[in-house]
Amino acid sequence: MSSRHVLTVNQVLEIMLRWLDFRDWQKAFMEIIPKRKLPQLQKQEGNEEEDSENDETIVSNLADDATGNQG
Repeated sequence: MSSRHVLTVNQVLEIMLRWLDFRDWQKAFMEIIPKRKLPQLQKQEGNEEEDSENDETIVSNLADDATGNQG
């Protein structure tokens, strides 16, 4: 995240509830984290494939941090 690395209690709760729905941290984070906190998601549409890979890496790293996984 490029801005503050802080999520509100509501956002954390929503992420956990989405995880219960999806059983996938990446999807849960993508649904809840405000786009302004992930400016990489606001890139122009010209590089959608590259952006998609970058977005998945970013969200995967956030999910790993949330679960305590390193790697």
